[in-house]
Amino acid sequence: MLPGQVDTLTTYIVMIAPDYGYDYYIPGVYYSLDENSSIGSFGVSADGQGQQEFEEIPVEVDGSGTATPTAPFIPTAPVPGDEVEIPFEGDGFPFEHQYAFSIISNPASFDLQDALLGNRPVIATVELQVTQAEQNTEYGVEIAFTSKNPNGFRLHLNGDLSLYGIPYQLFFGQDLQPIPHAQFIEWRNLLTNSSTFASMEKTITVSVNDGPEVGEAPQGQYSDTVTVNIIPLDTLTP
Repeated sequence: MLPGQVDTLTTYIVMIAPDYGYDYYIPGVYYSLDENSSIGSFGVSADGQGQQEFEEIPVEVDGSGTATPTAPFIPTAPVPGDEVEIPFEGDGFPFEHQYAFSIISNPASFDLQDALLGNRPVIATVELQVTQAEQNTEYGVEIAFTSKNPNGFRLHLNGDLSLYGIPYQLFFGQDLQPIPHAQFIEWRNLLTNSSTFASMEKTITVSVNDGPEVGEAPQGQYSDTVTVNIIPLDTLTP
């Protein structure tokens, strides 16, 4: 390069997100390079969770940073009838279809005795939609349910984790096996047929085993908060 000439060297820092599972990354959060990043010294931060006050969470960079603690789920469940849009992009090109997850109904309470008898009362009805989709194509998502108690589904006295807890089971639709706690299951068979739109509803039911945990439970109101995490699947076999 001759004296007085200016040359430019463009350097790219590529962010690669390994699959550490649903409890590592936070839905709805933007992971980005810090503004003061430079060659040889850069960091990654996470923000945009939607809370009024959000403390940035450090994100591990290529094994050299501080590991992120177990990341929280969406801070509050949607109000029945509200929709949560789930945009989805694939390998290098954006898909046009979008998913919408809705809680259609969510009774404020259920009869514990009814749940003890194995009648599995309905505690929620949820709906999954896909729009701008290809015709005659099957779509689906992975969905996980997590109790307020990290050790499993439990109803706690006054909703307080430090107080007495009663274990319970959730069931997804007509499935005979209970929903595994904090593990993804597939919600498939969302078929568009001759339309570009498809919709499906599922009920969430609850069951409580009649055991010493129930017999020894102090009198009072018991409750739990269940969060839902969803990852769209690519289009399935047409």
